[in-house]
Amino acid sequence: MSKVKPKISIVIPTLNEETGIREVLQSIPYRELGQPEVLVVDGGSVDGTIEVAKALGATVIPQSKKGYGQAILEGARHARGDIIVLIDGDGVYDPREIPKMLDFMKSQNADMVIGSRYLGVREPGAFSSIRDFGNRLFTLMIDFLLNIEITDFFSGFTALRKELFGKIEGTIIEPAQYSIIASTCRSNGKIVEAPITFYPRLGKSKMSTMRSGFRILSRILKDSVVRLK
Repeated sequence: MSKVKPKISIVIPTLNEETGIREVLQSIPYRELGQPEVLVVDGGSVDGTIEVAKALGATVIPQSKKGYGQAILEGARHARGDIIVLIDGDGVYDPREIPKMLDFMKSQNADMVIGSRYLGVREPGAFSSIRDFGNRLFTLMIDFLLNIEITDFFSGFTALRKELFGKIEGTIIEPAQYSIIASTCRSNGKIVEAPITFYPRLGKSKMSTMRSGFRILSRILKDSVVRLK
């Protein structure tokens, strides 16, 4: 491992994303980002994900426990950069948009930037109608609960300061994207959104829309009860 401390660490959760991870890693603008640290946190892939990631120069971290949120936690804890970029490994987000995200973060002196699929472009086939409806509904509920205005609580493309992560890591649970944003709000961190492009995923989805929806709704309702006490 290089002794030179990177300014940016890119954390990519994976589980059987052989096709997607190749595209993601090859699209990272390494030179423009000052040679970032790239960490692939793998949840037990049985295809060629790990081999592809290593061949393309990423550091692979075997995930110790299951779960998307756990992958984010483990990756962020290993990250040495001042800024942690979280991006999914299935090709739905374009790493070439990372500099734009970081420019938004810097210009507005924010602690966290969310790549919003609703402020940018959604390519045909990227969203199913039921997922789109669920995201919009949950977003309305969370905006009301947290008294903020954010368009995309469940984006898998975000960046946050390592200092902020240190403050909130003990509160991050599933669903991780919502949890990170809610914890940042409660710690008085500044959040901004940047428009991004959202693409159809590469490879087969492993997410159950119904199960994920129930988990998100359960968390929102629990937070609502705590807020009312």
